[in-house]
Amino acid sequence: HLQLTTNTSGEAAGNGTDLKVDASSSDFQLLNYESSNITLWTAGAERLRISSNGNVGIGTSSGSLGVSNPLSRLSVRAINNHTSGSDREDLVTFQQGISAWQVGRGAGIRWVGDNNRTMAGISSYIFGSEQTGLAFETGGANSTGNLKPTTRMVINHNGNVGIGTASPVSLSGQTSLTINGTSVARLDLQGTGQLYANNTEVVLQGAYGKPVAIDAGTNQHISFRYATSEKMRLDSNGRLLTSGLTGTIAS
Repeated sequence: HLQLTTNTSGEAAGNGTDLKVDASSSDFQLLNYESSNITLWTAGAERLRISSNGNVGIGTSSGSLGVSNPLSRLSVRAINNHTSGSDREDLVTFQQGISAWQVGRGAGIRWVGDNNRTMAGISSYIFGSEQTGLAFETGGANSTGNLKPTTRMVINHNGNVGIGTASPVSLSGQTSLTINGTSVARLDLQGTGQLYANNTEVVLQGAYGKPVAIDAGTNQHISFRYATSEKMRLDSNGRLLTSGLTGTIAS
């Protein structure tokens, strides 16, 4: 082993820093016996720090955050400050080779509890050739051990969102939210109002004693459709136009 000491650290065993190969495990070890940091530098600048409390900092040392003062187990600070909407700096890159565009989850991040139980995750998701998005997963941990988490929500390559389905509805020129429940797909609105659909009907329900408001915005109309074809319209003047939509006013 190689022991490095200073006048202030002392020269006895257990002082300063030690580089060695552990006799029992054959692990290569860098040991800092002092209450100080371990730092790595390149090109005359500090790039990585392991603080005395075990936190790791990567990045620049400017400001109160970053490599010089890691506030969590891993702190990563960008080199450049964000100054415009076009600025982007990837702090962490997850790379996975793709030999075929196989539909399903790819590389991701996992939250793991005791006994290596997966609790939740965020993964890349392949929807088809050159079509990638994100999958959000939960429900992988229970008392029997590590279970594969279930995909609960996806954002596909077109920005469509699916909850309870990995195949959100995709219509040309539209961005959609698709909710697929086991028996009832429900969207709970603010308060106790609800918008939900089951096998027989779609229900918009307001809170008890409260009105239900449908607001199309200034100078816009409300359209009622069947099988994507408009059948009735409430125009901005309050007129209800029915079949043909040529100006017929329903009583």
